Amino acid sequence: MAPGDVSVSFDPTFDESSPLLGGTYHLNPLFGSGGQSNTNDVSVITLDSPVSGVTPARLPTLNYLDTIPLKDQRFTAVGYGTVREDKTKGPQTLFFDGQRRYADQGFRSLTGSWLNLSMNPSVGSGGTCYGDSGGPHFVGDSNLIASITVTGDRWCRATDVTYRMDTASARNFLKDFVTLP
Repeated sequence: MAPGDVSVSFDPTFDESSPLLGGTYHLNPLFGSGGQSNTNDVSVITLDSPVSGVTPARLPTLNYLDTIPLKDQRFTAVGYGTVREDKTKGPQTLFFDGQRRYADQGFRSLTGSWLNLSMNPSVGSGGTCYGDSGGPHFVGDSNLIASITVTGDRWCRATDVTYRMDTASARNFLKDFVTLP
């Protein structure tokens, strides 16, 4: 494999029998240059061959999240990362099994580059964990990607910090790979 080569799968379970599609990753050249207010933490994988049977997700318009009422908006996180099924115990309850999962999340706050979501199970939210980075956060049950997973709290149970896909900086990078709305 050459530098930049990667493989991806669209299977609901990821294991050694999952069919892998080859591609190349493209890191945002501004990654890490904007400090904590804007890490430019977004990259793209271009696949070597077209894929059939998969509906592409949609990207939002410029500043979309600034135009919708967020207080009661729900978001859906999707990923293959580690899982926490028990909210009362520590790190021994984290495990990885390769299953693609989703979690419903509530809104916490919005900044210029970040959409912060609740992962607190006590208020009906789930979230992401180790290994989910780069995964989408859809607006409700739509296929519109509001943001992507970047980080959260240590034990994956309070705050999900996600990078907005509707900002000028994210769109400036993405425009070289996709047609933006």
